[in-house]
Amino acid sequence: MKIVALLIAGGCLLGCAGEPEAVTSDGPIGMAAVLSQNAAFGFETSQTEHFRIHSQPGTYASEDPVRVQTDLEESYERCIGILDAGEFGPRIDAFYLRSREEMARAAGVTWSGLGVPEANAFLRVRDGADSTSDRHELMHVLSHNLWGPPNERTKIGWMSEVLAMHAGGPIRSYPIHEMAADLARQGKLIPLAPLIAGFDTYDEWTAYTQAGSFAGYVIERYGTTKLRELWHRGPERMATVFGKDIAEMDAEWTAYLRESYPDPQVNWSLLEE
Repeated sequence: MKIVALLIAGGCLLGCAGEPEAVTSDGPIGMAAVLSQNAAFGFETSQTEHFRIHSQPGTYASEDPVRVQTDLEESYERCIGILDAGEFGPRIDAFYLRSREEMARAAGVTWSGLGVPEANAFLRVRDGADSTSDRHELMHVLSHNLWGPPNERTKIGWMSEVLAMHAGGPIRSYPIHEMAADLARQGKLIPLAPLIAGFDTYDEWTAYTQAGSFAGYVIERYGTTKLRELWHRGPERMATVFGKDIAEMDAEWTAYLRESYPDPQVNWSLLEE
């Protein structure tokens, strides 16, 4: 659920030997070029129309490659549809790693997912059939490339996660709006203004769920064009985009949650597994 800028300048990722070969216009670039050529990871590589898939032996992607290929192409169509921005030209490099320890070797972080838009790539530790997080990381790559970097002068992170969480879709069959409605029922929703200002300081389940639900509401109520305008203007210009300030948009969205899901039933213990 993270996005990061990884800059490789004349060097390589941990354990890499030698310089990467020159890449074609459709070949891996940046960190994806370096990582894909690192023999220490033992990647098995395959291609689909929109992806180059690099799977370590023993991963779910290695054991069921057809399912993962299908998931990725379906995820691509979902993300492109949300962005309403046409096709993305280059193939995207998707790396599937065995563990968070392998993620640390590859990228220096122990997250289960990592989007790297400047390399047209994402990395995942995926251990089963659920492709929610694949869609999440893919949206980071596509949104930053097709819409450009978000304008986030207040706190980098919120706008990018708004789209990524919405793209991920239901989690364990729970619509993200129902999850947000259940948080509202428990009195756990964070007002939008402090949430935006300190996104990374709050509980991840709460912050990310709110982000995804708010994006879905904006698209449903105002359309993708308005969400894209918010992306470029920044959340502090919400009143300019919608004609309503952050507090008014917050109240409108939470009212929508109460009306749409008057009796939300979410098993958070199941989700947190």
